[in-house]
Amino acid sequence: IIVNICIGTGYAWSVYQVGLFNESVWIFGHQLTEAQLALTFTICSAIAPICMIVGEPLQKLLGGPRAVVWLGGACFGGGLILSGVSKSIFGLYISYGLVTGFGLSLTYGIIIDNAVKFFPDKRGFVAGVTTAAFGVGSIIFPPIIERIMSRLGVQSAFVILGVIFAVLIIG
Repeated sequence: IIVNICIGTGYAWSVYQVGLFNESVWIFGHQLTEAQLALTFTICSAIAPICMIVGEPLQKLLGGPRAVVWLGGACFGGGLILSGVSKSIFGLYISYGLVTGFGLSLTYGIIIDNAVKFFPDKRGFVAGVTTAAFGVGSIIFPPIIERIMSRLGVQSAFVILGVIFAVLIIG
């Protein structure tokens, strides 16, 4: 549940997008359009099916779900950190769109799949609770993200949350 709350913040992209739009001249050297920024989340969402398909083979290759969640947490947190130091829209597409998206989707698929294995008689309930936790992340964290952004800027918010989420997920 904790991991899904963390990765659920991936769906709070619109909060980051506002900060990036407002600070884009300072960060990137020119004003970005909302469409350019929105493409970042499109990329993040588009790779989800690929990651969920490779999750099971990765589990077998790496020796179980723990290693895959570790990898996903490292990608999710690392992608956020890289987003915080990115100086180009292409860098943002790679860091948030691909790296963070890969970590989010890989972790989500493995968490759901393995949670229901622990409770075979309550599969629907467990899947629902873990999925709800994912949604809760996108509700709990936007005010926190906004507060960090208002005090320290959007890039700092990416880095701070990337570190926190990587520690929580990997831990």
